[in-house]
Amino acid sequence: MKSRERTISIVLGLAGTTFALVGLSHLTVPERMLAPLGIALTSPTALSEVRSGYGGLHLALGIVFLGGIVSPRLRDLAMLMLTAVIGGLALGRLLSLVIDGAPELMGWVLLILESFGAVTLAALALPRWAARAQVRRR
Repeated sequence: MKSRERTISIVLGLAGTTFALVGLSHLTVPERMLAPLGIALTSPTALSEVRSGYGGLHLALGIVFLGGIVSPRLRDLAMLMLTAVIGGLALGRLLSLVIDGAPELMGWVLLILESFGAVTLAALALPRWAARAQVRRR
């Protein structure tokens, strides 16, 4: 396995495991996961939204990212999804900074990590995507 492919496998493994664990945690103990952020879940509807959006969605993404390790056919899709998801998180935090004002420390840390992550993921995957595009044109 080439160095870039090995790196992609490691990235997908770390992301897949993290997303799956975040998803499982939000499915099983949503109140405990959001309490440190000052978010109180006070209704069945609020719990349902967190279990689905933070729980089920994150778990499903984690499974796709992990699938990209074992399935070469799924690898490009998994990297594209990971890049888009991390980029979308960074974009949402940046928009919130502009609209809502400066976040607390954790918000800044996540904004920096997600922004760096999105750029790094795109740089890692771009040569692979470009090579596949060249093969399809032939």
